[in-house]
This record gives sequence, C-alpha cells and structure tokens, in this order.
Amino acid sequence: MQNIHSTPDTQHQVDTFLASLPLDGSVAAAELIRAIKTNELTPNLVPAVAGFLANAPATLLATLLIAPGASAADIENTISSAVALADKVHCERSSTLEVEIKRALIPSDFPAQPQAASISGAQPKIALVSYGGKYYEPGTSPPEVLARWELCEDLANQFVERCLLNEKGKYAHLSRQEILQQYLARLLRTGWGSDTDMMWVINRTAALLSWEPINVLSDETQRLHPNEVGKD
Repeated sequence: MQNIHSTPDTQHQVDTFLASLPLDGSVAAAELIRAIKTNELTPNLVPAVAGFLANAPATLLATLLIAPGASAADIENTISSAVALADKVHCERSSTLEVEIKRALIPSDFPAQPQAASISGAQPKIALVSYGGKYYEPGTSPPEVLARWELCEDLANQFVERCLLNEKGKYAHLSRQEILQQYLARLLRTGWGSDTDMMWVINRTAALLSWEPINVLSDETQRLHPNEVGKD
C-alpha cells in the first residue's frame, strides 16, 4: 500500500484509538501503521489491524492513508489496498470502507444538506437512512453525499473550460463575476441539485480558476430568462 501519511499527530491519534480497543496486549501506532503500509501481518497484529479498520473514524483513516496532494489514481489505489487488507483480516466494514474514506475526503465546505422526509403517525418523524450500521438523515449518508459531490465536482470542472473559453469570446464584455453569475443562474434552473449545491459548483469553479467567489445572486442573475438554460 502506498501514500501512508504518518505524522506525530496522526500517530498520537492512532495510539489513542488503539488504547480504546479491547485488545490482548498493546500495539504501538508505528507498528500498526507499518503493517498497514506493507500489508505484512504477523498473527499478533491481525486483531489490532482488524479492530482499527472496523472502528476507526473515516476521517482518521483518510488522514492516515491519503497523502496531501495525492493524485486521483493514487487515491483509488490506496483505498483499494485498504479494502483488500480489510477483507484479508475479515473486517466486516470492508463493504463500506471505500465509500466512507472517499466521503471523508470531500472538502469541508461542501454542503451536507439533509432533505427531511416525514413518516405518517401521531407525531412527525424523520425517515432515517441506514448505511454501514449507522443511521443518517436523508441525503446525508456517505454514499448520498459522495454521489452529490462527484456530480458537483464534475460540473465545476466543466465550467472551468467554459469560463476560460467564453471569457475571451462571447463574454469578453463581462467581468468574471458576471460570467459566474450567468452560469449560476442557468444551473439553478436545471434541477441537477439544490440551490446550495449549485452555488458550491460555481464557487468551486471560481476556486479552480483562482477567480473571486460569488456570495449572493445578483439582480441580473435573478432576472435571466429560463430559456437561456443550457446555452453556452
């Protein structure tokens, strides 16, 4: 396995977590990290590795496994290796581990917006979604958030190309903020996601372009005709 990202702080977090597991004997963080990195397990390490992979927060796993600046290919390979290791030690979490780690890698500014649904009865109840033995509000489970983020990230990258093309073409008379507002107005009418998600897409586009982000809809954006949806 590649890209193990071990810092003193990470090792301390791993040590603290290992101390909370009901293990026979102690295992140092450095020893566990080395075993995960090399995928070489001695019998005494199997319970610790299995317990760690089964119970550690996904954020800690992501911090440990994924090095800053890792490429998409490296991330995929590293996560695949982690899942293979989980299977090797018969970790019951192996079926959800990939999605959980990818969810933990999503930028913290991405909206985790719940979409409440009600269940009929004497009092309103929230229809929770079950995933990996845990319950989430609708729209906030790891696979749901991951699917939304992948769509939004893909859209942002598409708009990077459009903005670069049209800044020197049909929108040359507009400021960068006005260009972003144009595309935001159209996104809001597509039904591809919530208004919050579409605002994130445009500001993600701005970040990728090193442009200033937008915070609110301009009056002009709100007046744009629906028939402009989908035009370049």
